[in-house]
Amino acid sequence: MPELPEVQTIASDLRPVLPGLTITKVSYTGPLGQELLRKSRIDLSLSLPGKKITEVRRLSKQLLLDLSSGEVLSLHLRITGRILLRKGGDKEDDYTRAKLELDDGQELRFTDRNGLASAELLTQSELGVQEKRYGPEILNPDLTTGEFFTLLTSSTEPSLKETLLQQKIVSGMGNIYVDEALYLAQLHPNLKPKQIATGEAEVLLESCRQVLAEGLRDRGTTIDSYVDAYGNPGHHQDHLRVYGRTGQPCLNGNGTIEYKEVGGRRTYFCPDCQKLPQLSLF
Repeated sequence: MPELPEVQTIASDLRPVLPGLTITKVSYTGPLGQELLRKSRIDLSLSLPGKKITEVRRLSKQLLLDLSSGEVLSLHLRITGRILLRKGGDKEDDYTRAKLELDDGQELRFTDRNGLASAELLTQSELGVQEKRYGPEILNPDLTTGEFFTLLTSSTEPSLKETLLQQKIVSGMGNIYVDEALYLAQLHPNLKPKQIATGEAEVLLESCRQVLAEGLRDRGTTIDSYVDAYGNPGHHQDHLRVYGRTGQPCLNGNGTIEYKEVGGRRTYFCPDCQKLPQLSLF
């Protein structure tokens, strides 16, 4: 599933290329495209042509294209969505749902295997409503340890992992990077958020920032379907410490990586490095 490093990588690929280009045509592709159209409030094939892309940016795990009309095209990749920059006439990509043709002959293709990805045209006020749904972003340098500690300990989620996945509390973390950060911070994913100490929150914030920075450095993590804007996989899957390593030795030399579900999400951890306080068992 594309998380912050993956979406930021795509945004960084597209930012030098798209601004200044005009969308000349939008087409939905077959039944997959019609499904995307049904999910969208507005028919993009009617509303986007003639509008110029002025900026490419990211909001949490959404890719945003600012348009000359003042509107914003929001592309949310969910689990298997891809945004691919191709030349017109290039071989068709699997699971293509929509194409944005540009005035320089390139195409921006929106593909999605499982149909959960979305494309929405938003006004500035609608974007503002969406922005208010997100908590402070982990990579925002203005987010202090004290604020982070307060956000965590105020959570009503049953576990620390579920708290970090709630974008309304803190934004930017997803399943893979949460597991990696909790391992670095040596905190059990089932730890109750109210049990975290100030010092542990400081280490956890640093760990979250570190794993996101590593994901950005490696141009994302490709476990299933993620590729960058040019169709290339990321490399961070080769450097994961716990995620997907069930039964393998802990890199610290202590114990074996285990798998469990926390809040319905796949979770990987080392029971020796990430001990659950006895109080949490009752």
